[in-house]
Amino acid sequence: MIGKKIPDLIFIFAFMIMLIVPMALTNVKKEQVSEIDNRMLTELKPFEGIGWTSFNNSARNLESYFSDRVGFRAQMITMNQILNDRLFGLMVHPSYENGKEGHVFFKFNREWTDYGDFINSYTGYIDQMQTYCMSRGADFLFALNPSKTILYEEYLPDGIHFEFSLYKDMIHELSSRHIRYLDLAEPLLAAKDMGYPVCNVKFDAGHWNMHGAFFGMSAIMERFSEKAPMLSPLDPNDFDLTYETKRSLSVANFPISEDYAHYSAKNFESEIQNVFNEEIRKGSSYPNFAHYKNPKNPAAPRILVLHGSHISGEVQRYVVDQFSEAFFLYSYNVIDYLPYYFNIFQPDIVLYEVADRTIAPGLVDIASFENKVLQPEITVFNALPEVAQFSIEPVVMQGDVESERRLIEYRFNVSRSEVKFAYLKLGGSVLDFDILHIGENTALAIVIDKMLIETSEEAEIILVPDNLYSKQTVSCQVVSDPMGVFLFDCG
Repeated sequence: MIGKKIPDLIFIFAFMIMLIVPMALTNVKKEQVSEIDNRMLTELKPFEGIGWTSFNNSARNLESYFSDRVGFRAQMITMNQILNDRLFGLMVHPSYENGKEGHVFFKFNREWTDYGDFINSYTGYIDQMQTYCMSRGADFLFALNPSKTILYEEYLPDGIHFEFSLYKDMIHELSSRHIRYLDLAEPLLAAKDMGYPVCNVKFDAGHWNMHGAFFGMSAIMERFSEKAPMLSPLDPNDFDLTYETKRSLSVANFPISEDYAHYSAKNFESEIQNVFNEEIRKGSSYPNFAHYKNPKNPAAPRILVLHGSHISGEVQRYVVDQFSEAFFLYSYNVIDYLPYYFNIFQPDIVLYEVADRTIAPGLVDIASFENKVLQPEITVFNALPEVAQFSIEPVVMQGDVESERRLIEYRFNVSRSEVKFAYLKLGGSVLDFDILHIGENTALAIVIDKMLIETSEEAEIILVPDNLYSKQTVSCQVVSDPMGVFLFDCG
Protein backbone atom coordinates (compact mmCIF):
# COMPACT_ATOMS: atom_id res chain seq x y z
CA MET A 1 0.00 0.00 0.00
CA ILE A 2 2.77 2.40 1.00
CA GLY A 3 4.74 1.40 -2.11
CA LYS A 4 1.85 2.45 -4.32
CA LYS A 5 1.77 5.90 -2.69
CA ILE A 6 5.50 6.61 -3.19
CA PRO A 7 5.08 7.94 -6.78
CA ASP A 8 2.26 10.19 -5.55
CA LEU A 9 4.40 11.45 -2.68
CA ILE A 10 7.32 12.10 -5.03
CA PHE A 11 5.01 14.02 -7.38
CA ILE A 12 3.58 16.10 -4.51
CA PHE A 13 7.09 16.81 -3.18
CA ALA A 14 8.37 17.83 -6.62
CA PHE A 15 5.32 20.03 -7.14
CA MET A 16 5.85 21.76 -3.82
CA ILE A 17 9.53 22.34 -4.67
CA MET A 18 8.48 23.91 -7.99
CA LEU A 19 6.19 26.28 -6.10
CA ILE A 20 8.42 27.13 -3.14
CA VAL A 21 11.86 27.54 -4.77
CA PRO A 22 10.89 30.29 -7.28
CA MET A 23 9.07 32.18 -4.50
CA ALA A 24 12.07 31.80 -2.19
CA LEU A 25 14.35 33.22 -4.90
CA THR A 26 12.16 36.29 -5.53
CA ASN A 27 14.28 39.35 -6.35
CA VAL A 28 13.46 41.87 -3.60
CA LYS A 29 16.19 44.41 -4.44
CA LYS A 30 15.08 47.95 -5.33
CA GLU A 31 15.55 49.68 -8.70
CA GLN A 32 16.17 46.47 -10.65
CA VAL A 33 16.28 46.41 -14.46
CA SER A 34 15.08 43.32 -16.31
CA GLU A 35 17.54 42.32 -19.03
CA ILE A 36 15.01 40.10 -20.77
CA ASP A 37 12.45 42.87 -21.40
CA ASN A 38 14.64 45.97 -20.88
CA ARG A 39 12.56 47.79 -18.27
CA MET A 40 12.41 48.54 -14.58
CA LEU A 41 10.83 45.79 -12.47
CA THR A 42 7.72 46.70 -10.49
CA GLU A 43 8.39 48.16 -7.06
CA LEU A 44 6.31 47.21 -4.02
CA LYS A 45 4.19 50.20 -3.03
CA PRO A 46 2.92 50.89 0.49
CA PHE A 47 -0.71 50.10 1.27
CA GLU A 48 -2.84 53.11 0.27
CA GLY A 49 -5.48 52.84 2.98
CA ILE A 50 -8.92 51.42 3.64
CA GLY A 51 -11.39 51.13 0.79
CA TRP A 52 -12.14 48.97 -2.23
CA THR A 53 -10.11 51.09 -4.67
CA SER A 54 -7.06 51.09 -2.40
CA PHE A 55 -7.36 47.34 -1.84
CA ASN A 56 -7.72 46.71 -5.58
CA ASN A 57 -4.67 48.88 -6.42
CA SER A 58 -2.58 47.17 -3.75
CA ALA A 59 -3.61 43.73 -4.99
CA ARG A 60 -2.65 44.61 -8.56
CA ASN A 61 0.68 46.00 -7.41
CA LEU A 62 1.40 42.86 -5.39
CA GLU A 63 0.50 40.62 -8.34
CA SER A 64 2.71 42.63 -10.71
CA TYR A 65 5.55 42.69 -8.16
CA PHE A 66 5.74 38.90 -7.78
CA SER A 67 5.10 38.31 -11.50
CA ASP A 68 8.12 40.52 -12.33
CA ARG A 69 10.45 39.27 -9.62
CA VAL A 70 9.70 35.57 -9.09
CA GLY A 71 12.77 33.32 -9.28
CA PHE A 72 13.66 31.74 -12.67
CA ARG A 73 11.38 34.26 -14.45
CA ALA A 74 13.81 34.74 -17.36
CA GLN A 75 14.29 30.98 -17.83
CA MET A 76 10.55 30.31 -17.76
CA ILE A 77 9.88 33.05 -20.31
CA THR A 78 12.61 31.67 -22.60
CA MET A 79 11.26 28.11 -22.46
CA ASN A 80 7.72 29.31 -23.09
CA GLN A 81 8.70 31.37 -26.14
CA ILE A 82 10.75 28.55 -27.70
CA LEU A 83 7.87 26.09 -27.30
CA ASN A 84 5.34 28.52 -28.78
CA ASP A 85 7.63 29.26 -31.73
CA ARG A 86 8.36 25.59 -32.47
CA LEU A 87 4.81 24.36 -32.00
CA PHE A 88 2.62 27.26 -33.19
CA GLY A 89 4.92 29.77 -34.92
CA LEU A 90 4.09 32.41 -32.29
CA MET A 91 6.35 35.00 -30.63
CA VAL A 92 5.40 34.97 -26.94
CA HIS A 93 7.67 37.41 -25.12
CA PRO A 94 7.18 40.49 -22.90
CA SER A 95 9.29 42.65 -25.27
CA TYR A 96 8.79 41.29 -28.80
CA GLU A 97 6.14 40.50 -31.40
CA ASN A 98 6.32 39.02 -34.89
CA GLY A 99 5.72 41.08 -38.02
CA LYS A 100 5.54 40.07 -41.65
CA GLU A 101 8.28 38.15 -43.49
CA GLY A 102 10.13 37.21 -40.32
CA HIS A 103 10.50 40.73 -38.94
CA VAL A 104 10.51 41.10 -35.16
CA PHE A 105 9.25 44.30 -33.49
CA PHE A 106 9.11 45.60 -29.98
CA LYS A 107 5.83 44.79 -28.24
CA PHE A 108 2.92 46.72 -29.75
CA ASN A 109 1.23 48.86 -27.13
CA ARG A 110 -1.89 50.95 -27.50
CA GLU A 111 -0.88 54.20 -29.18
CA TRP A 112 -0.68 57.01 -26.63
CA THR A 113 -2.85 59.95 -27.69
CA ASP A 114 -3.63 61.85 -24.46
CA TYR A 115 -0.26 63.59 -24.24
CA GLY A 116 -1.04 67.26 -24.94
CA ASP A 117 0.27 68.82 -21.71
CA PHE A 118 3.12 66.33 -21.57
CA ILE A 119 4.51 67.26 -25.01
CA ASN A 120 4.00 70.95 -24.31
CA SER A 121 5.96 70.76 -21.03
CA TYR A 122 8.67 68.55 -22.56
CA THR A 123 9.33 70.69 -25.63
CA GLY A 124 9.12 73.80 -23.43
CA TYR A 125 12.04 72.52 -21.39
CA ILE A 126 13.98 71.51 -24.53
CA ASP A 127 13.48 75.10 -25.68
CA GLN A 128 14.99 76.26 -22.38
CA MET A 129 17.91 73.87 -22.87
CA GLN A 130 18.59 75.33 -26.31
CA THR A 131 18.45 78.92 -25.04
CA TYR A 132 20.70 78.03 -22.11
CA CYS A 133 23.35 76.44 -24.34
CA MET A 134 23.29 78.92 -27.19
CA SER A 135 23.36 81.98 -24.92
CA ARG A 136 26.59 80.55 -23.49
CA GLY A 137 28.17 80.09 -26.91
CA ALA A 138 27.46 76.37 -27.31
CA ASP A 139 25.68 74.88 -30.31
CA PHE A 140 22.61 72.76 -29.51
CA LEU A 141 20.81 70.03 -31.41
CA PHE A 142 17.86 67.83 -30.44
CA ALA A 143 17.80 64.54 -32.38
CA LEU A 144 14.59 62.49 -32.49
CA ASN A 145 15.21 58.81 -33.19
CA PRO A 146 12.37 56.82 -34.80
CA SER A 147 11.34 53.30 -33.82
CA LYS A 148 11.44 50.35 -36.20
CA THR A 149 7.65 50.61 -36.54
CA ILE A 150 8.17 53.92 -38.38
CA LEU A 151 11.13 52.78 -40.50
CA TYR A 152 9.64 49.41 -41.47
CA GLU A 153 5.92 50.11 -41.24
CA GLU A 154 5.25 47.89 -44.26
CA TYR A 155 6.23 44.81 -42.20
CA LEU A 156 3.78 45.40 -39.37
CA PRO A 157 1.36 42.47 -38.98
CA ASP A 158 -2.13 42.69 -40.44
CA GLY A 159 -4.51 44.55 -38.15
CA ILE A 160 -1.76 46.69 -36.58
CA HIS A 161 -1.82 50.34 -37.65
CA PHE A 162 -0.26 53.40 -36.07
CA GLU A 163 -0.91 57.06 -36.76
CA PHE A 164 2.42 58.01 -35.14
CA SER A 165 0.64 61.08 -33.82
CA LEU A 166 3.05 61.61 -30.92
CA TYR A 167 6.03 61.61 -33.29
CA LYS A 168 4.31 64.02 -35.69
CA ASP A 169 3.14 66.33 -32.90
CA MET A 170 6.59 66.28 -31.35
CA ILE A 171 8.06 67.45 -34.68
CA HIS A 172 5.36 70.11 -34.94
CA GLU A 173 6.08 71.46 -31.45
CA LEU A 174 9.82 71.49 -32.06
CA SER A 175 9.29 73.42 -35.28
CA SER A 176 6.82 75.91 -33.80
CA ARG A 177 9.24 76.68 -30.95
CA HIS A 178 12.12 77.11 -33.43
CA ILE A 179 14.16 74.44 -31.69
CA ARG A 180 17.16 73.25 -33.68
CA TYR A 181 16.27 69.61 -34.22
CA LEU A 182 16.99 66.69 -36.54
CA ASP A 183 14.32 64.16 -37.48
CA LEU A 184 16.49 61.06 -37.88
CA ALA A 185 13.74 59.28 -39.79
CA GLU A 186 14.77 61.26 -42.88
CA PRO A 187 18.42 60.10 -43.20
CA LEU A 188 17.53 56.58 -42.04
CA LEU A 189 14.77 56.16 -44.63
CA ALA A 190 17.11 57.60 -47.28
CA ALA A 191 19.76 54.99 -46.34
CA LYS A 192 17.09 52.28 -46.45
CA ASP A 193 16.12 53.41 -49.96
CA MET A 194 19.79 53.05 -50.97
CA GLY A 195 19.65 49.39 -49.94
CA TYR A 196 21.10 49.57 -46.44
CA PRO A 197 19.10 47.73 -43.75
CA VAL A 198 18.98 50.33 -40.96
CA CYS A 199 17.33 47.85 -38.57
CA ASN A 200 17.88 44.12 -38.54
CA VAL A 201 15.04 41.79 -39.44
CA LYS A 202 15.12 40.09 -36.05
CA PHE A 203 18.05 41.10 -33.82
CA ASP A 204 17.65 44.13 -31.51
CA ALA A 205 14.20 45.14 -32.72
CA GLY A 206 14.18 48.19 -30.46
CA HIS A 207 17.15 49.97 -32.02
CA TRP A 208 18.84 50.86 -35.26
CA ASN A 209 21.60 48.48 -36.30
CA MET A 210 25.13 49.72 -37.01
CA HIS A 211 24.22 50.68 -40.60
CA GLY A 212 21.46 52.85 -39.18
CA ALA A 213 23.75 54.20 -36.48
CA PHE A 214 26.42 55.10 -39.04
CA PHE A 215 24.03 57.05 -41.28
CA GLY A 216 22.23 58.60 -38.31
CA MET A 217 25.42 59.85 -36.65
CA SER A 218 26.69 61.05 -40.02
CA ALA A 219 23.55 63.18 -40.40
CA ILE A 220 24.10 64.60 -36.90
CA MET A 221 27.70 65.48 -37.73
CA GLU A 222 26.55 67.14 -40.96
CA ARG A 223 24.24 69.40 -38.96
CA PHE A 224 27.04 70.31 -36.57
CA SER A 225 29.34 71.11 -39.50
CA GLU A 226 26.99 73.95 -40.49
CA LYS A 227 28.34 75.96 -37.54
CA ALA A 228 31.65 74.17 -37.00
CA PRO A 229 33.38 73.65 -40.40
CA MET A 230 36.12 71.51 -38.82
CA LEU A 231 33.47 68.81 -38.27
CA SER A 232 32.19 66.65 -41.12
CA PRO A 233 29.82 63.79 -41.97
CA LEU A 234 31.21 60.28 -41.62
CA ASP A 235 33.18 58.84 -44.54
CA PRO A 236 32.72 55.06 -45.06
CA ASN A 237 36.29 54.91 -46.39
CA ASP A 238 37.57 55.76 -42.89
CA PHE A 239 35.98 52.64 -41.42
CA ASP A 240 36.32 48.87 -41.74
CA LEU A 241 33.00 47.05 -42.15
CA THR A 242 32.75 43.55 -40.65
CA TYR A 243 29.92 41.21 -39.72
CA GLU A 244 29.18 38.77 -36.92
CA THR A 245 26.41 36.20 -36.67
CA LYS A 246 23.88 36.82 -33.93
CA ARG A 247 22.44 33.63 -32.44
CA SER A 248 19.71 35.07 -30.22
CA LEU A 249 17.59 38.19 -29.80
CA SER A 250 19.25 41.00 -27.87
CA VAL A 251 17.21 40.72 -24.65
CA ALA A 252 15.99 37.14 -25.01
CA ASN A 253 17.45 33.68 -25.47
CA PHE A 254 15.24 33.22 -28.52
CA PRO A 255 17.37 31.42 -31.17
CA ILE A 256 18.08 33.21 -34.48
CA SER A 257 20.88 33.25 -37.05
CA GLU A 258 21.43 36.70 -38.53
CA ASP A 259 24.38 38.79 -39.71
CA TYR A 260 25.04 41.99 -37.78
CA ALA A 261 27.27 44.79 -39.11
CA HIS A 262 30.06 46.57 -37.25
CA TYR A 263 31.95 49.71 -38.29
CA SER A 264 35.39 50.34 -36.78
CA ALA A 265 37.59 53.37 -37.41
CA LYS A 266 40.79 52.48 -39.28
CA ASN A 267 42.83 55.02 -37.31
CA PHE A 268 41.11 55.52 -33.97
CA GLU A 269 42.90 58.16 -31.90
CA SER A 270 40.75 58.99 -28.88
CA GLU A 271 41.52 57.65 -25.41
CA ILE A 272 38.95 56.69 -22.80
CA GLN A 273 39.20 58.77 -19.61
CA ASN A 274 38.23 57.70 -16.08
CA VAL A 275 38.77 60.90 -14.08
CA PHE A 276 35.05 61.65 -13.57
CA ASN A 277 33.59 58.12 -13.48
CA GLU A 278 33.16 57.74 -9.74
CA GLU A 279 32.16 61.34 -9.00
CA ILE A 280 29.93 62.59 -11.80
CA ARG A 281 26.18 62.67 -11.14
CA LYS A 282 24.31 60.00 -13.13
CA GLY A 283 20.77 58.70 -13.46
CA SER A 284 19.89 56.12 -10.80
CA SER A 285 18.36 53.60 -13.22
CA TYR A 286 20.80 54.01 -16.12
CA PRO A 287 24.15 55.16 -14.66
CA ASN A 288 26.02 55.14 -17.98
CA PHE A 289 28.85 57.63 -18.51
CA ALA A 290 31.75 57.77 -20.98
CA HIS A 291 34.50 60.34 -21.46
CA TYR A 292 36.88 60.40 -24.45
CA LYS A 293 39.86 62.65 -25.15
CA ASN A 294 41.70 62.96 -28.45
CA PRO A 295 45.28 64.13 -27.73
CA LYS A 296 45.90 64.67 -31.45
CA ASN A 297 42.96 67.05 -31.90
CA PRO A 298 43.22 69.57 -29.00
CA ALA A 299 41.81 72.53 -30.98
CA ALA A 300 38.55 70.73 -31.84
CA PRO A 301 35.25 71.44 -29.99
CA ARG A 302 34.17 69.69 -26.79
CA ILE A 303 30.80 67.92 -26.97
CA LEU A 304 28.30 66.84 -24.32
CA VAL A 305 25.89 64.13 -25.48
CA LEU A 306 22.74 63.34 -23.49
CA HIS A 307 21.41 60.18 -25.10
CA GLY A 308 19.45 56.96 -24.88
CA SER A 309 20.39 53.37 -25.67
CA HIS A 310 20.78 54.01 -29.42
CA ILE A 311 24.15 55.71 -28.88
CA SER A 312 26.07 52.76 -27.46
CA GLY A 313 29.82 52.58 -26.94
CA GLU A 314 30.44 51.40 -30.50
CA VAL A 315 28.34 54.25 -31.90
CA GLN A 316 30.19 56.79 -29.75
CA ARG A 317 33.47 55.73 -31.36
CA TYR A 318 32.17 56.74 -34.79
CA VAL A 319 32.39 60.45 -33.93
CA VAL A 320 34.67 61.08 -30.93
CA ASP A 321 37.84 61.52 -32.98
CA GLN A 322 36.41 64.73 -34.42
CA PHE A 323 36.31 66.33 -30.94
CA SER A 324 38.98 67.29 -28.43
CA GLU A 325 36.82 65.82 -25.67
CA ALA A 326 33.47 64.04 -25.70
CA PHE A 327 31.20 63.32 -22.73
CA PHE A 328 28.30 60.84 -22.98
CA LEU A 329 25.53 60.47 -20.39
CA TYR A 330 22.29 58.51 -20.47
CA SER A 331 19.64 61.22 -20.60
CA TYR A 332 16.87 59.44 -18.66
CA ASN A 333 15.92 61.73 -15.76
CA VAL A 334 19.13 63.80 -15.82
CA ILE A 335 18.33 66.59 -18.30
CA ASP A 336 17.34 68.85 -15.41
CA TYR A 337 21.02 68.63 -14.37
CA LEU A 338 22.15 70.47 -17.51
CA PRO A 339 23.71 73.45 -15.62
CA TYR A 340 25.64 71.00 -13.42
CA TYR A 341 27.13 69.25 -16.47
CA PHE A 342 27.73 72.55 -18.24
CA ASN A 343 29.66 73.92 -15.24
CA ILE A 344 31.97 70.89 -15.19
CA PHE A 345 32.46 70.06 -18.87
CA GLN A 346 32.15 73.55 -20.45
CA PRO A 347 31.04 72.08 -23.82
CA ASP A 348 31.09 73.84 -27.18
CA ILE A 349 28.30 71.57 -28.49
CA VAL A 350 25.38 69.85 -26.75
CA LEU A 351 23.49 66.99 -28.41
CA TYR A 352 20.28 65.70 -26.85
CA GLU A 353 19.19 62.46 -28.55
CA VAL A 354 15.90 60.72 -27.70
CA ALA A 355 14.15 57.64 -29.08
CA ASP A 356 10.47 58.26 -29.79
CA ARG A 357 9.37 55.21 -27.79
CA THR A 358 11.01 56.61 -24.65
CA ILE A 359 9.00 59.84 -24.74
CA ALA A 360 6.77 58.75 -21.90
CA PRO A 361 6.31 59.32 -18.16
CA GLY A 362 9.00 57.51 -16.18
CA LEU A 363 11.79 57.86 -18.71
CA VAL A 364 10.99 61.55 -19.16
CA ASP A 365 10.34 62.83 -15.66
CA ILE A 366 8.26 65.95 -16.32
CA ALA A 367 7.88 66.64 -12.60
CA SER A 368 11.65 67.14 -12.24
CA PHE A 369 11.72 70.12 -14.60
CA GLU A 370 8.11 71.20 -15.24
CA ASN A 371 8.53 74.34 -13.11
CA LYS A 372 12.30 74.64 -13.48
CA VAL A 373 13.73 77.88 -14.87
CA LEU A 374 17.25 77.66 -16.25
CA GLN A 375 19.29 80.74 -15.46
CA PRO A 376 19.67 83.31 -18.24
CA GLU A 377 23.18 84.19 -19.38
CA ILE A 378 24.84 86.63 -16.97
CA THR A 379 25.24 89.54 -19.42
CA VAL A 380 21.45 89.98 -19.33
CA PHE A 381 21.99 91.69 -15.97
CA ASN A 382 24.99 93.85 -16.88
CA ALA A 383 22.98 97.09 -16.83
CA LEU A 384 21.48 96.49 -13.37
CA PRO A 385 22.78 98.79 -10.62
CA GLU A 386 24.96 97.41 -7.83
CA VAL A 387 23.12 97.29 -4.48
CA ALA A 388 24.58 95.63 -1.38
CA GLN A 389 21.73 93.59 0.08
CA PHE A 390 23.09 90.10 0.81
CA SER A 391 25.87 88.71 2.95
CA ILE A 392 27.31 85.27 2.20
CA GLU A 393 29.29 82.75 4.22
CA PRO A 394 31.22 79.82 2.69
CA VAL A 395 30.37 76.41 4.14
CA VAL A 396 32.93 73.57 4.26
CA MET A 397 31.53 70.66 2.24
CA GLN A 398 32.70 67.07 1.75
CA GLY A 399 34.71 67.96 -1.35
CA ASP A 400 36.71 70.58 0.56
CA VAL A 401 38.25 68.06 2.91
CA GLU A 402 38.76 65.25 0.38
CA SER A 403 41.57 66.81 -1.62
CA GLU A 404 41.93 63.72 -3.85
CA ARG A 405 38.54 64.34 -5.42
CA ARG A 406 38.40 65.87 -8.91
CA LEU A 407 34.96 67.44 -8.38
CA ILE A 408 34.55 69.68 -5.35
CA GLU A 409 31.22 70.86 -3.96
CA TYR A 410 30.94 74.27 -2.34
CA ARG A 411 28.05 75.93 -0.54
CA PHE A 412 27.53 79.49 0.58
CA ASN A 413 24.88 80.47 3.10
CA VAL A 414 22.96 83.60 2.09
CA SER A 415 21.53 86.08 4.58
CA ARG A 416 18.23 86.54 2.70
CA SER A 417 15.99 84.18 0.76
CA GLU A 418 15.09 86.50 -2.13
CA VAL A 419 17.79 85.22 -4.50
CA LYS A 420 16.49 84.60 -8.03
CA PHE A 421 19.75 83.89 -9.90
CA ALA A 422 23.35 83.41 -8.78
CA TYR A 423 26.61 83.08 -10.72
CA LEU A 424 30.27 82.37 -10.02
CA LYS A 425 32.99 84.00 -12.14
CA LEU A 426 36.09 81.85 -11.88
CA GLY A 427 39.16 81.56 -14.11
CA GLY A 428 37.53 83.21 -17.09
CA SER A 429 34.44 81.00 -16.86
CA VAL A 430 30.95 81.88 -15.63
CA LEU A 431 29.28 79.05 -13.70
CA ASP A 432 25.72 78.74 -12.42
CA PHE A 433 24.82 78.19 -8.78
CA ASP A 434 21.98 75.93 -7.71
CA ILE A 435 19.83 77.91 -5.25
CA LEU A 436 18.65 75.81 -2.31
CA HIS A 437 15.83 76.79 0.03
CA ILE A 438 16.03 74.59 3.13
CA GLY A 439 13.37 75.61 5.60
CA GLU A 440 13.95 79.28 6.31
CA ASN A 441 17.56 79.14 5.12
CA THR A 442 18.93 79.81 1.63
CA ALA A 443 22.19 78.49 0.26
CA LEU A 444 24.10 78.57 -3.02
CA ALA A 445 25.48 75.20 -4.13
CA ILE A 446 27.93 74.42 -6.93
CA VAL A 447 30.19 71.56 -8.03
CA ILE A 448 33.46 72.63 -9.67
CA ASP A 449 36.25 70.81 -11.47
CA LYS A 450 39.32 71.21 -9.26
CA MET A 451 41.46 71.87 -12.35
CA LEU A 452 39.59 75.16 -12.80
CA ILE A 453 40.08 76.17 -9.14
CA GLU A 454 43.80 75.36 -9.14
CA THR A 455 44.44 77.90 -11.91
CA SER A 456 42.38 80.69 -10.31
CA GLU A 457 43.30 83.24 -7.64
CA GLU A 458 40.18 85.41 -7.61
CA ALA A 459 36.47 84.84 -7.97
CA GLU A 460 33.25 86.83 -8.00
CA ILE A 461 29.79 85.81 -6.88
CA ILE A 462 26.97 87.70 -8.57
CA LEU A 463 23.52 87.64 -6.93
CA VAL A 464 20.29 88.82 -8.57
CA PRO A 465 17.24 89.27 -6.28
CA ASP A 466 13.69 88.19 -7.04
CA ASN A 467 12.60 91.66 -8.17
CA LEU A 468 15.36 91.75 -10.87
CA TYR A 469 15.90 95.46 -10.16
CA SER A 470 19.53 95.21 -9.06
CA LYS A 471 22.48 92.89 -8.52
CA GLN A 472 25.27 92.43 -6.02
CA THR A 473 28.85 91.39 -6.76
CA VAL A 474 30.87 89.78 -3.97
CA SER A 475 34.63 89.48 -4.49
CA CYS A 476 36.43 86.40 -3.17
CA GLN A 477 39.97 85.08 -2.98
CA VAL A 478 40.75 81.46 -3.84
CA VAL A 479 43.12 80.19 -1.14
CA SER A 480 44.82 76.86 -0.51
CA ASP A 481 45.49 75.51 2.95
CA PRO A 482 48.58 73.40 3.87
CA MET A 483 46.68 70.22 2.95
CA GLY A 484 46.09 71.44 -0.62
CA VAL A 485 42.40 72.11 -0.04
CA PHE A 486 41.01 75.05 -2.02
CA LEU A 487 38.67 77.42 -0.22
CA PHE A 488 36.89 80.70 -0.96
CA ASP A 489 37.63 83.69 1.24
CA CYS A 490 34.80 86.19 0.68
CA GLY A 491 35.37 88.34 3.75
